Amino acid sequence: MKNPIFKSEEEQATFEKDGYVVVRRLIPPPIVEALNALYLMHEKESQADQHGMSNSSHARSPEAALKICQQMESLVTEYVDKHLINYKFLGGGFLVKKSGEDSYFDMHQDRTLVEEPQYCSLNFWMSLDDIGKDRGRLFVLKGSPRLSPYIRTAPEYSMKLNQVKKVAPHFFTYLDTEAGDVVFFNHALIHGSEKNLSGRNRMAATMGVYSTDASLSIYYKDSESPPDKAERYLIDNQVFINSRNGRPPKEDFNGFVHLGKAWSSPITPKQLSDFMMQQLSFKEKVIVYGRKMKSVFQKKY
Repeated sequence: MKNPIFKSEEEQATFEKDGYVVVRRLIPPPIVEALNALYLMHEKESQADQHGMSNSSHARSPEAALKICQQMESLVTEYVDKHLINYKFLGGGFLVKKSGEDSYFDMHQDRTLVEEPQYCSLNFWMSLDDIGKDRGRLFVLKGSPRLSPYIRTAPEYSMKLNQVKKVAPHFFTYLDTEAGDVVFFNHALIHGSEKNLSGRNRMAATMGVYSTDASLSIYYKDSESPPDKAERYLIDNQVFINSRNGRPPKEDFNGFVHLGKAWSSPITPKQLSDFMMQQLSFKEKVIVYGRKMKSVFQKKY
């Protein structure tokens, strides 16, 4: 990454290698309480999303979504400043995962918003609960932003991950968090979250962040777009919130970009396995082998 976004060289190196950085107890209890109270103030404005999730960034009106972002920003800026430099906020909201069998959020990547890898965009994800197994904890594929870089479009997505859905869980890193813990993770990181089977809501919040000097873009592609191209729109935070996954205003159109072969080339199980084994420590490789053996045993019996 040509333009670092972390103050600490160690955290920057970890972010570039793994695609994420975990900071324990960054958000103090009074701020966690204030964030939970902020959610309750706007609970009725949030809409049910997929995966048993309620997401306030998809509030019933863009005005409500922007108001939530602004109030959240005022609460957390002090703590983001301890770790990041040369950054701007980009939307955000509360991620409330309902309890139930339908609450699994499959692995995915967030869309491209800046010119990568010169700049980066990331999520500042805050745990507002103690979130472990059966509580909808995050899982990630360590190092995956470097796996097969390409422009990630919306609403049409290349679905590069379909072929590896069976093998990928062998390599998941699960992130148990406590209230106040923060995960900074690259928008290109392959990630998802487990089912919440706890019988109560799982509370988290997130804010987007991107490099100050970067041009903020949306790469829009639908079924009517040329096969190898996407529309590029230069936008600001307000347009980002208003657009969601829809096409931004015509006046923001900045031309077409060629997506290249990487966009449509699926990641194969062998490609993923070979890459992941290079990322993992000896201890992590032992865990992977154990998961594979368990999978073989379950198939036989």
